[in-house]
Amino acid sequence: MDNLALEASILGIDGGWPAAASPSPAENQYFWELTRRGEWDKAREIYRWFTPLLHLDVSTKFVHIPSSFAVQETGLGKEFVRAPRLTLTARNANAC
Repeated sequence: MDNLALEASILGIDGGWPAAASPSPAENQYFWELTRRGEWDKAREIYRWFTPLLHLDVSTKFVHIPSSFAVQETGLGKEFVRAPRLTLTARNANAC
């Protein structure tokens, strides 16, 4: 679960890549480096900033739209998703 990255790091995970990290890879890498060094206060600070993004990926209505749209908005990719996923529209945005 993406929104348990800090807790999992404290417990000693070897790695991970939350889908919500895709639009912010530098911040995700920095967070990871802080956890590896045991700099928990700094890691928690980044995690608090990151948490709303991580919650997008754990909704029971998750359909890849939030992370795909975020990747497009940061210029790191395209919003395109494969069928049966739907491209973000005003009509299906509420599904998130």
